[in-house]
Amino acid sequence: MTDKSLGPLGQALAAANKDREPSRSKDATASGIAHLIRLGKLASIEKPKTFPALVAKVIDDFTLTINRGSDHEITKGDRFLVYSIDPEELIDPETGESLGYLEIIRGTGIAIHVQEKMTTIESSRYTNRGRTIRRQSGAFASLSGETIEEPEQKLLPFDSPEVGDKVKPTY
Repeated sequence: MTDKSLGPLGQALAAANKDREPSRSKDATASGIAHLIRLGKLASIEKPKTFPALVAKVIDDFTLTINRGSDHEITKGDRFLVYSIDPEELIDPETGESLGYLEIIRGTGIAIHVQEKMTTIESSRYTNRGRTIRRQSGAFASLSGETIEEPEQKLLPFDSPEVGDKVKPTY
């Protein structure tokens, strides 16, 4: 007997559990859902893991390719943090508890080209160099000097990136 108020999923689960012992209903529920997914009557609700992504190729010191693309909702202009994981587990000296593993920053980047399954990112770190220019004129030039600052920006490379380094979005 099937209760129509349960809806299609509830009805399918009830049918899968009808011949099971109550203690096995959890296993039957899981197997019933798996069976419905295999039959194409229920879409898998498990979303594929998007991040962390991985560096798939190091093109040069300033440009990397990662293994995520438009299929993973990445768009041109998205910003990312590139990092590796220090293999040494950090322990809190006060409590003795594990703090986890330190992320070693390789740099930040911006998506410059997005394909379905991969994205090319370019370093987005800059250094500012200030330059001062003094202009003097007239008889009292030393008293009436003018100072102009013209900051100069220089693009910085990623810090020793490697294939397999992790990548996550920054917001």
